[in-house]
Parts: sequence; C-alpha cells; structure tokens
Amino acid sequence: MSKLIQNLVSFGLTEKEASSYLALYKLGEATAYQVAKESGVKRPTVYVIMEELRKRGLALIVPHATKQVFLAKNPHEFIREFQSRTNENMRSLLASLPSLSHPDTNTIIFKGPGALVQGLSYGLRGLKDKEMIAFYAPVKKGVKIGSEYLDHVKQRHEVGFKLRSIVPTVSDDKIFRDLDKKYGYRSKKISSQVFNPEISIEVCGDLTKTIIHNKREVIVVRDQGVADFYRQVFEMLWEK
Repeated sequence: MSKLIQNLVSFGLTEKEASSYLALYKLGEATAYQVAKESGVKRPTVYVIMEELRKRGLALIVPHATKQVFLAKNPHEFIREFQSRTNENMRSLLASLPSLSHPDTNTIIFKGPGALVQGLSYGLRGLKDKEMIAFYAPVKKGVKIGSEYLDHVKQRHEVGFKLRSIVPTVSDDKIFRDLDKKYGYRSKKISSQVFNPEISIEVCGDLTKTIIHNKREVIVVRDQGVADFYRQVFEMLWEK
C-alpha cells in the first residue's frame, strides 16, 4: 500500500476507496470505467465507492454530462471536516466520562490457578525496606503448608521487610516461628478464645491484602485509610 493510500485509510477510507479517490483526483473528471482502469478496482465496485465518496464530500457527480462523470474534490476540505468531527467527538467523550461507571483499579481480586503466588507477591518490590504488620490465621494440625506461603516468607526477606505479626495461640506454626527467628521477625500470640480468624491480613505501605485460605484467593486493596485503620487495630492488640 502506497503512503498516500495509507494516509487516506487513516482518515477512515477503505483501501479500495482510497485507490479510487486517488485515481479520480489524478484524472480530475472521469467515468467509472476510467477510474476502474486507473485504480485497478472493478467497475461495478467503483460505482458503489463513488457514491460513498460523494457522501463523504470527496467526490461530485458532474451535472448535465451525457455519461455519469465524477469529479474529485480537494482533500483539504475533507481533512478539515474530519478534524472538526474528531475534535467534537473527543470533547463529547471527555464530557461523558465522569458519568460512566468504571472498574475500581484500587481493588484487585486474585483467584484461580496461581492466585496465591500472584496475590502474595503483588506490589512487594515497590515497598522495599518497609515494615509489614500482619494478622495470621492459625495453621491447623495435620494440614500441609503450601510452598506458596513459605516462598512468600523468603520473598519478604529478600525485599527487606521488617515484620510484626499477631497469631492465635492454637496455631501449629513452628515452621513460621523458626523463620521469624531466622529473619529477625517478631510475632505475638493472642489467646485463640479472642482471636481465631479463618483469614489472614497483611498490611504494608498503602496495601492491604486479605488472604482467604480455604478459597486460595487474595484481595488486594490500595488505600491509605484502610491500611492505617488496620495498623491502629494492630497496635492496640500488640500493646495489650
């Protein structure tokens, strides 16, 4: 496709419309047969295209001719009209956008295969060397700990997090407490009679992650107010 045809296509014409218009513009005035011969587009198609170009303001039918003769209009006028329509459509779109609903990109739900890995690791690199606070659900006896959780602990260490966590007294979590000692993390155990959740929550920076273990899902909320609320609750329990 020639550069001229590419330019016309970018203004909304088809390749055949662009070829026919350029042939007509070159000829000045021409019949459908002449345009077809010059452009390589079949004559029956040229008649259809000429009507479309006429509607677009790129061609005219020459009046009083013994045969149907077409005349190419100067493309400058068409381009000005195209720009005007485009600008008006853009203004209309921008004016309408505030009234449209749109997905909340501050909340992401990770579910399905690989959800734990994706959710637990999401955003960690951007929070390097910060403190994470966490409320952890108990590890039940006899339940095998998934590799995703152990990898998450190692990743936190690699990023450089400091960690303080609150866990129930009933938690069978020796492997995690050993990793706490290894990486210099701190944890506090609270009686399972007052704290025995089914989910875990991690907070760092403006990110709050809710880990739904039985569904293997992670809900990530990026909101400073939500994160600060959990920090306040955490500090009350930590100092208790």
